[in-house]
Amino acid sequence: MATAYEALQKALYARLTTHPGVQARVTGVFDQISAKVAFPYLLFGDATGEEASTAGTTLQRVSLALMILSDAAGRAESLALQAEVEAALATPLVLTDGWQCTALYCTRAEAQTLDGGRRRRVTLRLEAWLEKP
Repeated sequence: MATAYEALQKALYARLTTHPGVQARVTGVFDQISAKVAFPYLLFGDATGEEASTAGTTLQRVSLALMILSDAAGRAESLALQAEVEAALATPLVLTDGWQCTALYCTRAEAQTLDGGRRRRVTLRLEAWLEKP
């Protein structure tokens, strides 16, 4: 049986890898990378979970990072990809193992310039409330 985080990441991966707008802009969606991955790509980052159950209902609040990595000059590619990710996640996710996503939203977006300006990373901090009735 999958944990809340595993069910959420699986659903996010399925959505992002089948969304035409995202797929048109990335080389892949990963939870780990090798040095040979071409830019731009999406990378799942750190995650935390918090139990918030009530009588008769298992409830988890899961927070995770989804990073957009680009080596394009300027911010245009990263911002366009962020818009596509947000569009992909605008409709409810279908989870497995009995979990239901009752809310998913981006609580923070942070853009950084890396490697002396040669690369960019936008980190989207996503928060989801997952319920297992």
